[in-house]
Amino acid sequence: MSATLRAAETDPAAIAAARQRLQAYLQQQRGIGQAEAARLAGKLSAALGAAADQQAPAAMQWFVGRGMQPVKAAQLLVRICNPTARHASDIRHWPSWQPVFETNWQLADSYLAVYQQQCRDAKQRPLKASESMAVMLSSMPSRYRLLRVPDIPSRLALLQQQLGLTDAEVCQLVAAGLDLAGSLKTTAASLQWLVTFAGSRQAALSMLRAAPTLLKLTPATLDSKVAALQAAWAGALQPQQVRQLVQRSAQMLGLEESRYQPAADVLRSWFPQFNQLLAAATEAPQLLGASADILQANERWFTGPPLSLSRQQFLARVRAAPQAFAMNLADDLTQHKLAFLTQVHGWVGGWAAPANEPLPG
Repeated sequence: MSATLRAAETDPAAIAAARQRLQAYLQQQRGIGQAEAARLAGKLSAALGAAADQQAPAAMQWFVGRGMQPVKAAQLLVRICNPTARHASDIRHWPSWQPVFETNWQLADSYLAVYQQQCRDAKQRPLKASESMAVMLSSMPSRYRLLRVPDIPSRLALLQQQLGLTDAEVCQLVAAGLDLAGSLKTTAASLQWLVTFAGSRQAALSMLRAAPTLLKLTPATLDSKVAALQAAWAGALQPQQVRQLVQRSAQMLGLEESRYQPAADVLRSWFPQFNQLLAAATEAPQLLGASADILQANERWFTGPPLSLSRQQFLARVRAAPQAFAMNLADDLTQHKLAFLTQVHGWVGGWAAPANEPLPG
């Protein structure tokens, strides 16, 4: 790109004009109101510059042509262009990327169709938004990463070879959001790491089903995360116990290592006795990777108004249902639901008070 063209694309006045043109285009699309069009145009022009109104519509219409609603397609473009995703070049160079997306879309749709048939045959409920790529990306836009992976068949063949998977199991992983964005070398090495860590191919498959993004992490990164978890729980849980908990809740390996120690500090304060700590961690291993801020917010919600539980009453709830405390119970929507359950059904925090314990208030 010439210096003159690059300057033109970053000129504030040119970007503002492109944003207005793109907003006008978006408002003409079915289901996109003025406010949403303005928001989407602002995001896309910030990422694509003065060429936003030329580059975004072609990619957007491609997704619409494959079954996505215009508003969902535009929101997906915003997700692709998000600075943290660093994939705005996919839209800037859409003619180059479109054939890759086309091939992978058709392939993924074929796997999802097989998976749906498997569920019907087995009379099982399929995973959420697994009907097609259009439905999946409308609900979970982060899964567009599968579309930009080169040579998916070779990667899936490697997966089948190293884990001994059936075609049906591969389809299940695709439906679960399998991430193949890493290099082929990284994928192969990470698969071997999973088998070694889990102890068997079947156990590795279980971990991958629970955390389908693990294959983009290198073995060195995975080793570092396990070591960080073991260090966070040193003196409370044995290294082998931590490994077993990770095997049961592999999602925590996809989290930032900086979360592990703060979560451990909060949970140690809740469960100073080893037997209580082990019981809670065994029932809800995902707590080891929970956000310390959310754990503390949950405690404040229970011990503050309107529930005003004592700390002893609060910890009784944690012991009764530890798995519930990994999610944000202080979220506005969750608070309304829990308050309703408390007032209407005599529950505290969504589950009944332990026997012989009076309800607060």
